[in-house]
Amino acid sequence: MAATPYNTDELAALLDEERDDYCAMHAAGLEQRACLDRDDMAGVSAALARANTLMGRIRLRRARLPGDLATRSEQQLVLRTNAIRDAIVRVEELRRANQRTVERLLVETRGDLHRASRGNKVARGYRETRVDEARFFDGRQ
Repeated sequence: MAATPYNTDELAALLDEERDDYCAMHAAGLEQRACLDRDDMAGVSAALARANTLMGRIRLRRARLPGDLATRSEQQLVLRTNAIRDAIVRVEELRRANQRTVERLLVETRGDLHRASRGNKVARGYRETRVDEARFFDGRQ
């Protein structure tokens, strides 16, 4: 889809919408972090779905923007582009922090599973043994 020519005010409005979507992605990332801390995997999944929806909106909007946007020198466009860049950096930093948290939880879960497996092996070793009648009898009871 080819980019449609926009005037500066229309471009500024599109860039504002994009910045708002990136800020909403950051909020979804914060929600993901809170859900990870609570061990709420359904919440993590819901927050991820919202972030994916927002990313889809950003991609569609980005396809409508002109290719020469980075070379435009209008002050209001430059300011908005910088604000978007800052929002992207915040989203990426939060994504990395969440990824580290998920990796840490994965290591902890693997350790828990390993310990549980080792405990099951030990428990099998202590199963009740069958005791037969005594073979020797000394005549006393």
